[in-house]
Amino acid sequence: CSSDLSYDGVIGVGETTPDDFVVSSSGLARNSRIMAPGNGAYTTDAGGSYGSNGVIGTSFASPIVAGVAAVVRARWPQLTPRQVAAHLCRTADDITMKNNAIAEFMAPRVNMYRAVTTEPLTRPFMRVASVRQRVSSGSPSNRFRAGDTLHLEFGITNDLAPGTAEVRSEEHTSELQSRFGISYAV
Repeated sequence: CSSDLSYDGVIGVGETTPDDFVVSSSGLARNSRIMAPGNGAYTTDAGGSYGSNGVIGTSFASPIVAGVAAVVRARWPQLTPRQVAAHLCRTADDITMKNNAIAEFMAPRVNMYRAVTTEPLTRPFMRVASVRQRVSSGSPSNRFRAGDTLHLEFGITNDLAPGTAEVRSEEHTSELQSRFGISYAV
């Protein structure tokens, strides 16, 4: 739930089955901050009744997330839209165990019960708000040469309760040098 789309206030929604398996056509990674059931969702039929025959797509998952967001906003009207989005992510369920092959690209699945029963301003929610990079040689930041040092600057924002963040780095200098001919400093 840490990735943001290009548009402020937009929550990208991915699609799962009712059993929490990600549908192959669903968006992942930067395209989905949160998942919701969209495969087999109930909706109105052309004849005025309800059904789920042939219903599939994020177009059916998105209204579920929008409905949960509306209920959260009704319960805590002082929350900003960004805080509502952060609260939905913080109270969502981890479904990576059912989706091992794509676990590193997955967002959690929305959990309405937890979203409306968990006080939103009790824990922080940190996200990377910006990333700035610079190459020591002055070359464009998307191109590296042997011996270049890449300088990264991250802006971290807390959207909910006060808290602290711990920043860690893992150095893979030898791998970077052998594969790409570059090194970095932290």
